[in-house]
Amino acid sequence: MKCPNCAGCKDRIYGEVLSAMNLKWHVKCFACTECMQPFEQGRVYVNQGKPYCLKDYEKKFLGGKKKPKNCKGCNKDIVNRWVEALGGSWHPECFICSQCSSQLHGNSFFKEEEIPFCAKCAHEANRQCTSVES
Repeated sequence: MKCPNCAGCKDRIYGEVLSAMNLKWHVKCFACTECMQPFEQGRVYVNQGKPYCLKDYEKKFLGGKKKPKNCKGCNKDIVNRWVEALGGSWHPECFICSQCSSQLHGNSFFKEEEIPFCAKCAHEANRQCTSVES
C-alpha cells in the first residue's frame, strides 16, 4: 500500500495518519495555519481549505470581532456562516419571515417589535413595520 502525502508538509506519511478535512496529515502538521499551534478540544475553523484556531479565525476573517455562539432563531451553535440582524446572529436558513417562513437573508425585510417579516407578509397584514435592508 502506498503511503499518503501530508496535506501540511507534503512529505510521505509513515506511521500514524490523521484524517481531517478530507485530507491526510502527520499528527504534528495538523495545526492552525497562522499560529501553527494544535487545536484546542478539536475545534477547527476552515476558510478556503485551510484550518485555523478560533483566535486566528476571528482575527483574520472577522476583523477581531468574536464569532457568535448561538443562532437567535434556533439557539443552536453557529459554526461558520451567519447573518447579523435584529440585534442577534442567525444561521442564514434560520433568518426567515415569522409568518410565512420565506428566507430573508440577502433580501430587504421588515420588522415589528424586532420580529422579522418579508415584504409580502408585512404589507398583507398592514403591519406597522420598519423597512430594513439586509
